[in-house]
Amino acid sequence: MCGINGLISFEPRNNSSSIIQAMNSAIAHRGPDDSGTYVDHNIALGQVRLSIIDLSSAGKQPMADANGRYQLVFNGEIYNFKSLKTKLNHYPFKTFTDSEVLLAAYITWGESMLDKLEGMFAFCIYDSEQNTCFMARDRFGKKPFYYYQTDKYFIFSSELNGLFASTLINPTIQRTALAEYFTYGTLHGNKLLVKDVQMLAPGCSMWVKNKKISPASPYWSFSKNIVSISSNQISKSEAISQTKELFLKSVHKRLEADVPFGAFLSGGIDSSAVTAAMSLVLGNKVNTFNVSFTDKEFSEARYAEIIAKKYQTKHTCVELSPTIFLEKIEEILDAYDHPSADGANTYIVSEATKNAGLTMALSGLGGDEIFAGYPVFNKLHGLSSKLTNIPFLFRKAFAQVLQQVPEYKYIKLADLIHNRTISNEQIYQVFRKITPSSLVKKMCIEGASNSTIKEFLPHLHTISQISEAEFYSYLQPVLLRDTDQMSMRHALEIRAPFLDHELVEFVLSLPNEYKIDHNIPKSLLVNAMGDLLPHEIVFRKKMGFVLPWEKWMKNELKQKVENAITSAGALGLINESFWAKAYREFCKGNKRYNWNTFWSLVTLMHWIRKNNIVCS
Repeated sequence: MCGINGLISFEPRNNSSSIIQAMNSAIAHRGPDDSGTYVDHNIALGQVRLSIIDLSSAGKQPMADANGRYQLVFNGEIYNFKSLKTKLNHYPFKTFTDSEVLLAAYITWGESMLDKLEGMFAFCIYDSEQNTCFMARDRFGKKPFYYYQTDKYFIFSSELNGLFASTLINPTIQRTALAEYFTYGTLHGNKLLVKDVQMLAPGCSMWVKNKKISPASPYWSFSKNIVSISSNQISKSEAISQTKELFLKSVHKRLEADVPFGAFLSGGIDSSAVTAAMSLVLGNKVNTFNVSFTDKEFSEARYAEIIAKKYQTKHTCVELSPTIFLEKIEEILDAYDHPSADGANTYIVSEATKNAGLTMALSGLGGDEIFAGYPVFNKLHGLSSKLTNIPFLFRKAFAQVLQQVPEYKYIKLADLIHNRTISNEQIYQVFRKITPSSLVKKMCIEGASNSTIKEFLPHLHTISQISEAEFYSYLQPVLLRDTDQMSMRHALEIRAPFLDHELVEFVLSLPNEYKIDHNIPKSLLVNAMGDLLPHEIVFRKKMGFVLPWEKWMKNELKQKVENAITSAGALGLINESFWAKAYREFCKGNKRYNWNTFWSLVTLMHWIRKNNIVCS
């Protein structure tokens, strides 16, 4: 687990070494154990290392192959590197790292080796003979890869911070993206708030050859790699059995490490399932880690202790006061590599985990997305046809009434039902908004707020369509990005067993009825785990990491919100008078506005100021 940087020049340059060193320094928090650079003619590569596998200096990067032809910079983990290594016995390995296996796999199989990789990764391999660079990113986008190109050079980094440190880019705000950002608290797909900076899409690779950059080419996608099957092809009991087998296999793959590791244990279904699987696989005591609040009303510690006791884990519970977030608010804001309406929780949990002595932890990330854990999975199924059956004129009139109700969830509903036709995609889009489109149009000076997330894949079952949409609109641009930027701020590696591609491909192929049971939450996962999950865990109230954000935004963080509104207005990014009025109404208790909306503006303006983003 590391951070990588690169500069490929298309014309002579004599400062490549200083540029790549500056980029490394900007992301040094990602890899405090070591750093290295490689500079040769038109190429400069850099890496900062967080040692997880083979802690010796032999794992230093950039890493050359045995003949010195190739150079690798790699961020991530290849979980099946040992099995791949047995198929590469002709290669003269010098280390015990997964990095060298990745390099040998490319030399042996070329870009087709991507289909053989299991893990999370972003990497670049330079071929000095052919003067080419091959780059790729893992299937679900767990590890980031940002890049910027001109006719003179191509630069890439694990963070925007790395790109900015090169001084080869004059970062400018993408004004037309602000409406989407305020609507959803993020940007979807590969869009960013920096003009002309791009992100290599999940499951894609690309080349730089002969001063030309190839378009990103997908080697894995939901549309290509997931094939729906019916109940005639697989019985429910077979589906349950296979789900358990794949999940245990996934957890097993992710237990390779030469550093102290454990599991996040919130006491929910997902983290409890991960802990149970780790205990089965390891056959010894697992390190479990719970971060809870001193306020018992919001604490999940008692549920985590049930699982810890059942599996006799080496359990650590760190109790935090919610006010610690306020005390660390500047640190949290500084940690945003890209603005977000989320992410603060992950910063605090990651810091506490690292301070407890762990360098790697398994997480339940992705469990809700593939096992239908969010309310939208139950609400969306069949709702579009019911709404469409209501006469349009009646819906339109009702929408006008709802627009006057001072609560944002009703305004979002009004935005939906005034449409003449209503699809599952439209309903899902409304579910994911943090600010209604009708309000965003008044908030923004440029851009429209009617941006769509994406169309559902027609070949998937309905529940799997929602899962795929969750990957695209929430998991990738919010949870995975925030997990990476906040955990790596503390040099902590997070592994997610639920995001194993074999498990995802199988679960998303299954029919709706195998995954939805109104009496059992996440029924497929719960049935697969059987008595490994206690009744108290399965049927407990879903809490999450609850914080008094709404109260803070009205009181302790009021000055930050007001400053952000004034600053954004002065830069011409927002309609300042509307935001100021909206915030006053919010502070008086008007529920037309969500606290996330104002937090998204605070993180945006802090990021703009910290990075000297041009807003002209």
